[in-house]
Amino acid sequence: MQSFKDISAGIIGKFQFENSNRSCCLRCHGEYHFTKFNDPRTGERVERWTPCGCEVLDIMEANQAAARKLNEAKKFDRFNQNSLVNPKIKDATFKTFVTDNKNFQQVARDLHGFVSNWEEGNVLLYGSYGTGKSHLAISATKLAINQARTALFISVPKLFSKIKDTYNNKSGMTEDELISMINNVDLLVLDDIGAESGNESWAQDKLFLILDGRQGKRTIYTTNLDGDTLEAKIGGRNYDRMADNLKIYTMVGDSHRRKNKPTW
Repeated sequence: MQSFKDISAGIIGKFQFENSNRSCCLRCHGEYHFTKFNDPRTGERVERWTPCGCEVLDIMEANQAAARKLNEAKKFDRFNQNSLVNPKIKDATFKTFVTDNKNFQQVARDLHGFVSNWEEGNVLLYGSYGTGKSHLAISATKLAINQARTALFISVPKLFSKIKDTYNNKSGMTEDELISMINNVDLLVLDDIGAESGNESWAQDKLFLILDGRQGKRTIYTTNLDGDTLEAKIGGRNYDRMADNLKIYTMVGDSHRRKNKPTW
């Protein structure tokens, strides 16, 4: 019977391994070397550096990071498949924002600069219905995505419906996963904050998870409510987190939607 040593020697002989140019890794002090061998599938001669221990770990970590990124991208796509955007503004861009109001034009320029220059802080667009707040907010979302950043535009009332959907075993996403995804995007737009209805205590608690998790990240808010009314609606602790490093733009004026209002 052949010994293991003889068998292994025969196998290695077929591959014709040859090591040369040995070096020591400066990080882990492990040895790596230049290897030549015959590919057992093709028979071709292969030449390559054999990685040291830390290089193998780097490769494993890179593969794991890529897998996590792909998994997050799939969750992101599933989340966006459900319409959280009013169909009337889903195609909105800064270029299609048309108004005669000089103040609104300046708001559009400032918001464009906020995203394109990636300025620090948060933005609140406050004003009456139909003045273009949501149009500008979704335009900012698209601009951020075009700059290779992650961004989400979310109608707050629909967001709470989406959170409740996670309580269904068939949702494919847990509440923690949903909140984590929202908190980790580079830019978040919370559209129509304060317009949610139902259990205010529950809504305030869920909103706190987002606003608290967004500290230090860029968030754009839109609302039709003045400061006092909004604070009463979302609660003091949520309002305090919103107000941190916040620039407020007022967009009060005639509704664009009413320009073509039918006569009765």
